[in-house]
Amino acid sequence: MTMQSRILMTGANGQLGRYFQAAFAGQQWFVPAGRHSSSSGSMAFDLEDEKQTQDAIALASPDIVIHAASLTDVDGCEKDRKAAWRANVLATRNLVGAMAKAVPSARLVYLSTDQVYPGPGPSIEDKALPQTIYAMTKMWAEDAALSFGNALAVRINFVAAGTPARIGLADWLVQSLAEKRTVTLFEDVLFNPLYAGDLPALVVALAKSGERRVVNLGCAGEGMSKADFARGLARRLSLPLDSAKSGRLSDGELAAQRPLDTRMDVQRAERILAASLPDAEAVMDRMAADIGRRRDKAA
Repeated sequence: MTMQSRILMTGANGQLGRYFQAAFAGQQWFVPAGRHSSSSGSMAFDLEDEKQTQDAIALASPDIVIHAASLTDVDGCEKDRKAAWRANVLATRNLVGAMAKAVPSARLVYLSTDQVYPGPGPSIEDKALPQTIYAMTKMWAEDAALSFGNALAVRINFVAAGTPARIGLADWLVQSLAEKRTVTLFEDVLFNPLYAGDLPALVVALAKSGERRVVNLGCAGEGMSKADFARGLARRLSLPLDSAKSGRLSDGELAAQRPLDTRMDVQRAERILAASLPDAEAVMDRMAADIGRRRDKAA
């Protein structure tokens, strides 16, 4: 693969995909794809439709496919298991079949989730034990992706700006604190996210590494609680914490009970990349800067 390898990304209109589109804007070798076309040069097809998927992959003829399309609503997956299976498993099977037929020598990178880990963390790659329908279908889809052969499954957690359809954790937090709405900060939920803006370069580097297994990709170090993330972001943005209260995940009303500790051991990724990943402090710095830029743009 060369620097000009043709990359097709599914789910490019989602929360993470928008960062890839921004990072590779104007690059003809990057082809964003989704259910609906979002810009010139993008593709629209339904991964749950086998023929549409085959036609699209044959037309695009990519060297690398980054498969980010997914049903990520954890509670929604619990309520509609068939939809979760179609969006996460069937879609991946259709993509693998299309690639095997049209571009058998291409590279597939499947973006999975830290939700497959029950804790305690940081968890290494072989310690997965999914507890929710969302996590189960994502891990099932990992197996489908890896069956392609020249494939890599990357388990990630990230913080990002929201989309018109779905507000992100950081944006929700900032809005709530700015408006002095009561928010509960979960002290018992531990994670180690990356800033979404760092992921395009990291994922492409992993794609070009030739690695063919599961790799954890999160921030370096011991991670943090979601409460500490909230406090750190608020401090960087000079937001009051008067309306925030400490709590536990069990205080919330959730259809699916999430794991409390999804922190991932990222040493394998650092070895492959031959570089250290950002730590939690750097992630909060970058997310705060992202929010600041969008504030300035909106002003």
